[in-house]
Amino acid sequence: GGGRVMDLVKAPPLSPAQRGVLLRALPSDAAAALAAALEAIGTACTIRDALDTLSHAAEVLGLRLKAVDKKSERAVLAQLRAELLGALSAEHDPAAALALVVPLLFMRATGKAVAVPGKTLAAVLARCSSGSSSSGRASASGLSPEALASVEAFHAQVVEHLVLMGGGGGGGTDAAARQARLAESLAQQLPAMKCLAGLEQDRE
Repeated sequence: GGGRVMDLVKAPPLSPAQRGVLLRALPSDAAAALAAALEAIGTACTIRDALDTLSHAAEVLGLRLKAVDKKSERAVLAQLRAELLGALSAEHDPAAALALVVPLLFMRATGKAVAVPGKTLAAVLARCSSGSSSSGRASASGLSPEALASVEAFHAQVVEHLVLMGGGGGGGTDAAARQARLAESLAQQLPAMKCLAGLEQDRE
């Protein structure tokens, strides 16, 4: 049902071995078409290229892909946004909260949903800042450059805090003190991050 949207977003991708098992279970012509589609999608330069390749594979299989229903797409995005905001409302861990804030900002900036692995947070934030300027004009996400800069700074502190927690700071009293200061700073900034993601706005 619709309440499982988050499960679909969080579902891990199939491994190459798992995909191979599935392909071998299909008739040879179907397996060949899907294998070609998988390879092409992995190297596609744009989403349009990927969709064209998938459409061709569907034709080979005698299938017809249904055109995107914009109304249904908007409904799914609205539900996903509500679920992300609900999860963010209950989240107190800065790193976990950031992993919810960034997709929400991306959704506002592009009208699209995206799964954001931790290593790609910086790149997705850069996409959210598209259209901003030094004159203070809001970005595509509707946030000012200053607001986006605060999210980027929060991200940098989260990364440093995680490194220190993992012993990457070399240990010792100084590292422990720095870790404690970062934890306090992140906790203080968390309400503002939630507000930027739209949580307080939705409550009004």
